[in-house]
Amino acid sequence: MCARQFQGLMSNSYSLQARMLTVNRFLPLDRLCAAFIGGVLAMPWLSPTWSLWWLLLLTGASFAICMYRHALRTTTVLAVLLLSALLCGICWSLFNVKMLNLWQLPNSQWREPAQITIQVQQVSVQYPERWQFDGIIIDAPQAWKLPRFLSQIAPTRVRAQWYFPPDISAPQPGEIWQLHARARPATGLVNQGSRPIQVRWVRERIRASVQVHDGELLRVPHMLRISAIRHEIASQVQQWQRSVDNPRGLDYTGFLLALMTGNRQYIHTHQWQLFQQTGVAHIMAISGLHLTLVFGFAWWLARLGWLSCALGQGRQSSYERHTLLTALLVAVAYAALADFAVSTTRALILVSFFVVTRCLGWQIAPLRILLRCVALLLLLDPFAWLDPGFWLSVTAVLAIFLWHWCAPWESRTKAGALQKIASLWRLEVLLTLALIPLTISYFQGIPWIAPLTNLWVIPIFTLLILPLCLLAALLIVLELLGVVGAAQIAYGLAYPADIALHSVIHGLMLSTYVPLHWQSVQDLRWSVIPLVWLVLRYWPGAMWQRLGASSVLSVTMLIWLQPPKPPEFAVHMLDVGQGNAIVIQRGRNALLYDAGPRFVGGFDTGRSVVIPFLRYHRLTPEWLVLSHPHQDHVGGAPSLTAAYPRMQVLETRLQGETSTDHSHSIPRRWPCEWGQVWRWQGVLIRALAPMPGPSFGPNNDSCVLLLEYNGQRVLLTGDIQRLTELRMVGRYEGSFQAHILQVPHHGSQTSSQTEFIDRVAPEVALVGAGFLNQWGMPHPDVRKRYAERRIPLFNTGDFGQISVILHRNRENEYNWLIRPFRQEIQPFWYLQQAKP
Repeated sequence: MCARQFQGLMSNSYSLQARMLTVNRFLPLDRLCAAFIGGVLAMPWLSPTWSLWWLLLLTGASFAICMYRHALRTTTVLAVLLLSALLCGICWSLFNVKMLNLWQLPNSQWREPAQITIQVQQVSVQYPERWQFDGIIIDAPQAWKLPRFLSQIAPTRVRAQWYFPPDISAPQPGEIWQLHARARPATGLVNQGSRPIQVRWVRERIRASVQVHDGELLRVPHMLRISAIRHEIASQVQQWQRSVDNPRGLDYTGFLLALMTGNRQYIHTHQWQLFQQTGVAHIMAISGLHLTLVFGFAWWLARLGWLSCALGQGRQSSYERHTLLTALLVAVAYAALADFAVSTTRALILVSFFVVTRCLGWQIAPLRILLRCVALLLLLDPFAWLDPGFWLSVTAVLAIFLWHWCAPWESRTKAGALQKIASLWRLEVLLTLALIPLTISYFQGIPWIAPLTNLWVIPIFTLLILPLCLLAALLIVLELLGVVGAAQIAYGLAYPADIALHSVIHGLMLSTYVPLHWQSVQDLRWSVIPLVWLVLRYWPGAMWQRLGASSVLSVTMLIWLQPPKPPEFAVHMLDVGQGNAIVIQRGRNALLYDAGPRFVGGFDTGRSVVIPFLRYHRLTPEWLVLSHPHQDHVGGAPSLTAAYPRMQVLETRLQGETSTDHSHSIPRRWPCEWGQVWRWQGVLIRALAPMPGPSFGPNNDSCVLLLEYNGQRVLLTGDIQRLTELRMVGRYEGSFQAHILQVPHHGSQTSSQTEFIDRVAPEVALVGAGFLNQWGMPHPDVRKRYAERRIPLFNTGDFGQISVILHRNRENEYNWLIRPFRQEIQPFWYLQQAKP
């Protein structure tokens, strides 16, 4: 939000009375706002099937009781009012949940060819091999049963994926396209440790995923539209990119474009990781910080202009209001250029509150302003709480307000330069400490070096890079309006900004050598100490209140950071789409069976799914078994071996490969061969395949492992098919029975033969397949075979991550506890899968 810059703008709104107020002394309006916020935040536990009318009747009855306040006690009236505000928040949440789920793609239209017309809203990926863009449905087939009134009150948004597009111009915001595509319900991967993309889709109100086969541009937007201006700015900035034809171009046009319009698609993934590790990702694209800076610059310039006019006319009474309104209009224009991004909208609401309070002369405590801003934001955008930036922004601003409480602005304006730098340093440390719980939850780590990096990066962006980018964007707009030569001047301004970005990025790369650039969750229990100091130093109230608050915080954090007792033995099949990644957990150690796929465009499930899962459970992987060299099984292996260099790798060696010297390879690699037996953490592991003799293809040469722990068996089969299954039946007869079976080859029709299933005789069958995958896996015949034998079949495409935990009861007997992600781990409505 407006984290570090908002302090100066709020300085004059502090009074002695405001600083002496405690958190417990809310005005009635603030209490109602808090109750309304609580009702909205109850949204995860609601259900779209609930009746809204009963809640409305209950809310109306509570308001009716308040009408007879003369016959009730004051405390009773206040309690009923708070209940009414809480019910209003719940009703508002349930209404928006129902509106979001008002339309679902009919089952009969899943993956069926259709012709739709959409208006492009946002382009997020634009590579030669893949385009990804969001749009609003304007026209669709009658079979989609799309209510026409939705286009007015709740437009239906879809996300389009266009693989290997033709040699035409990519869709741009505002354009209207007619697409020939196949659609399916919007869904995503769900696993512990990583934020499900399905949450983001709900946040952005995307209701369907569309795979485009062909498309035609129908209409180009008018050039005065904001989307067209954004597109023209992007086109102009991209022409400045350094290339063979343009050796004197700029290197960091992606960052310049992100600062001008909020378009981040041209910033590489490894660069974002660098910014996150060093704690400066918040300044690399349009955010509340940038909007606040724009507001501050506009306010300062407007004050100079309006003050000179007011002095010339002899009137000085109203110039302050004029300057505030002028700066607010500039901030609104900048937010529109950023397409009213979530973080920008949050800052705009807070800045608007500041302008209103200053114009009307209200004396309101900053904490109350923050509370009312949050209530207004949730009223305008009830799904804002799904965004991690919402919680980070609110917490950061709350920390700044508490800091002002103990160190008022007036006491710092008289300080010297060194004292001001020290004050900013203390603020950076304060923000880093205050955000510890959230950074642990969302990022599984803390950028301890953030106070240092922000201390020198923010001034460079504030005083040099951002002003130059804004002036360059303004000049590009003037060029569009007919001012000849403005684009050349814009390039001249962008050039020093690019040089400054060079220095910033190289400095951040050097800072990663500092051992405090990132700490994982495993090292954070001692972080309770600085949090307790933070409460004792800045929490308002008497000393006994500070001691009480610090005690509650320390106990809560220690319980939260205390790692839960790991299961004795567990099998976790991760949701990686159409692929395979299984984690065998033995206490705090793990054996990985396959690493998941890596998709076109750079999405790596090894980096994005498997590693966050291991960090979430605080597991140390010791073995990585790669069943066979197909992309959906080994795509994430490079990321895993880079993150865990001591891990040993067991992989299938294809026929014709010559043995290599593994003594110098890191990690150590071994071939998977029939007959291997070893013991790992008390688990007996036997390699049953690849079978000796001729090869029948990479699938049939998969590394098949039988794991046994205290009489409980798990059979991991890779992608073996009919031939290898029957060969195993003939060679091993009944010696490879197992309680848990990984269904061979994702449940294809050429696998899971009846003889094989009968010999294994599993209690539970797990299959890793993508939701509505184009191969129709698991095949209906395979489902039927397991159903006839009353073997429950769990598919990651339907259930998400599937954890099967070995549980020992009081009688010292073992049984398996099955925990599907969508039904057991996080059974929230917005994570449920569409059902056929």
